[in-house]
Amino acid sequence: MTLRPFSLILCFLISVSIACDQGTAPPPTQEPFFFRVVVKDQAGNPMPNVRVSVVPPFDLGSLLKSSTQQSPLGLSASSTVNFEIATVARVSLFLNDLDGSTIQKLAENRIFNVGLYAYRFTLQRTDGARVMVCRLVASDTATGNIVFRDSIFVTLWQPDYQVAIMGYTSGTGTFESRDTLAFPYILSLPPIVVTRTDPSPLGTFSFPDSCMITLTDTAKATRMTFGRRLVRGPNEIIVTWNPTGSPNPIPRGGASSDLPPSAPSSGIQNAFEWRLFQNYPNPFN
Repeated sequence: MTLRPFSLILCFLISVSIACDQGTAPPPTQEPFFFRVVVKDQAGNPMPNVRVSVVPPFDLGSLLKSSTQQSPLGLSASSTVNFEIATVARVSLFLNDLDGSTIQKLAENRIFNVGLYAYRFTLQRTDGARVMVCRLVASDTATGNIVFRDSIFVTLWQPDYQVAIMGYTSGTGTFESRDTLAFPYILSLPPIVVTRTDPSPLGTFSFPDSCMITLTDTAKATRMTFGRRLVRGPNEIIVTWNPTGSPNPIPRGGASSDLPPSAPSSGIQNAFEWRLFQNYPNPFN
């Protein structure tokens, strides 16, 4: 069969229309997260061996109100996890990374009587902040059946830039990290209930999306401090070295919190129920 020119044009238009419909561009994919700092001197030359520290921009004054024990700066971040046991049970309490791998076994197959318990732990890390999951599983001592299980987010943070060291710039003046778990500023964590160790509720606390970055030339004892908002994708910060000379206090503020004034403790309740919670924020608990 011979196609006339009009038929050829019609076929061409139909094929172009189909191609346009099928050629719709796919939705853009989100670029993977990275945190990169590039430090240069005034002449544009890379500055190696500059120490990079990242800390949350918390108002330490308000957070200390929820503390029963204040930890001085310079100590590794620590936390207290509390749980209530309603019946005698065999308990495992694990601290896991967000990928499910076990970081620390706080208790494994231990028999607990009815009551309120507190576990204080520290990872002896230098991260400025890190998000993990604390998971509790309780089983009946006779049958082995699980009677309760729960998990909560646990966030350790360190406010001292001299401890919260991420690393040092390379020969090209660059430091880079792709460890999202060390940057809770991008994780959009839900508000976390703040409690005492007894545990009386004090309010809620939300992690900010910004952080404080301190760059230190340890050889000359000079540093720069500035704040940045972090995103889930690429974060590249190019810095021209211009230290202030004499050290200045790290500016604070920017944390979203709802912490009412401290109130007298209500005391430990007599009737216990199944619960898992964290005395938060940290490390001031």
